Amino acid sequence: MSNPLPIAILLDEVRLAVADFLAEGVSRHIPLPTLDPHAQALLDETLGKGEVSGEAEYGAVEIREAKFPGLWRVRRFDGGRLVGDGIEIGAIPAVVSASARRASLPEPPVLEPPFGVMNAPPVVHEIRDRLRNFRPGDPPYGINLTQMPLSPQDVTFIDRTLGAGAVALLSQGGFDCCISSTGVAHVWRVRYFNDGDSLVLDTVEIAEVPETALAAREDMENTAAELAEALRWLEG
Repeated sequence: MSNPLPIAILLDEVRLAVADFLAEGVSRHIPLPTLDPHAQALLDETLGKGEVSGEAEYGAVEIREAKFPGLWRVRRFDGGRLVGDGIEIGAIPAVVSASARRASLPEPPVLEPPFGVMNAPPVVHEIRDRLRNFRPGDPPYGINLTQMPLSPQDVTFIDRTLGAGAVALLSQGGFDCCISSTGVAHVWRVRYFNDGDSLVLDTVEIAEVPETALAAREDMENTAAELAEALRWLEG
C-alpha cells in the first residue's frame, strides 16, 4: 500500500483552504504534485466523485466535483496530453465563468427569423433587454421555455441566435441537468432530463454561472467536517 502521508498533507492544506473560503469567500487553486500510481489511486478514492462534471475552454479543461462539495478536480489538456492537474476550492472553478465570458458576445446578434418562427423573437428580445441591466453578482434570471408556446423551429432559432459556448456541465442530482454556456456572455442554456432521458424543463438563464452548478455554502460547511474525518482515516 502507498504511504498515505503525502495525501494527508495535501488534504490538510485543502481543509485549511475550505476554512479560508468559508471565512473570506476567496477561492484557491492547489496544484497537485506528481504522485506515484498508488498514491494517485488513493487520492482519487479519497476525493471520489460528486454530482457535477464537465468541461471548459471547448474541452481543453476537464472539471469534476469531488464527493466533498466545493472541492473540484481541474485538469488541463493540450492536444490530449495532461499539462495541469489541481484541486480548486470554491463554489465553482474560476475557469468556468472566465471561459464562458471569453468565448462570447456582449448581446445576441440580430438575425432574421426564417419562415415558421413565430414566438422566438420576443424571447430573444427579453434576453437582450435583461442583459443590458445585468451586472456580475446580480441574482440569476430564468426564462422557462417549456411553459411557452414554442415550436421546434422557435427553439432552434433561439439556439442559433445565442450560439454555442465554451462550457458544458452535467449535474446529476434528482434529474440530469445539462448546463451549457452560449455564444452570448452571461447567457446559459439549462435543460433537465428525467430517467427516461426525456426533456422535462428547458430554460435560458442569465447569470454568472447557473445556481444548479454551484456548491452551496451549507454543503461546504459539511465538507470541512468530512475532510477532517478523511484525514483521521488516512492517518490511521
